[in-house]
Amino acid sequence: YHLSATSALDTRAARVARAWRATGSAVVSGALTTVFSSFLLVFCTIHFFSTFGVIVCLSTALSLLFTTFFLPAL
Repeated sequence: YHLSATSALDTRAARVARAWRATGSAVVSGALTTVFSSFLLVFCTIHFFSTFGVIVCLSTALSLLFTTFFLPAL
């Protein structure tokens, strides 16, 4: 089961807060290291690597944004 499905907490906000305390730091640190490392690819001289760096950077940053702010509301 999912962490919030088996929780004894009453409100949705309390379950979201507990889930963020349990897994939030791992999610944020993983996303930030991916964004920072792919940001270095933007400065490559080979066009494929610079484009790949932009795509990875944007997709990771947007997924962190949506995971943090929009999906917990569901």
